[in-house]
Amino acid sequence: MEPGSHQGLATLGIALLSMGEKIGMDMCLRMYNHLLQYGEPVIRRTIPLALALLSMSHPQLSVIDSLSKLSHDSDSDVVHNAILAMGLVGSGTNNARLAGMLRQLAQYYYKDPSSLFMVRLAQVPPSNSSVLHYINSISLQGLTHLG
Repeated sequence: MEPGSHQGLATLGIALLSMGEKIGMDMCLRMYNHLLQYGEPVIRRTIPLALALLSMSHPQLSVIDSLSKLSHDSDSDVVHNAILAMGLVGSGTNNARLAGMLRQLAQYYYKDPSSLFMVRLAQVPPSNSSVLHYINSISLQGLTHLG
């Protein structure tokens, strides 16, 4: 287990706690921006996945822009997580802007097989509506049990 991995789990836990709550999501987005600037590499690697949890199937402009910036990071783990998170954020929405970003990433990473694989993997959920139904059922079940 990597040193400091508990910090990454805590980062994901914060996203899980504030899913579906507007004020909590806004506070998390602000906190994640600070952690991206000042956090350790383990935290930077988990923030894209936490952003995907916060806005899964509900693409927000600020989240998409943050993930787009992270998809060009120097750390390959951050890049892979950001690309996968872009696919999760756009799952089932047919968001044209996000689809265009993923096509551009495929052109950008055509020489890197692992990054290209992640881009191809991320391109599947936005076009597949059955993924949206599955993800929404998970989100709704979690939100109804919280209330």
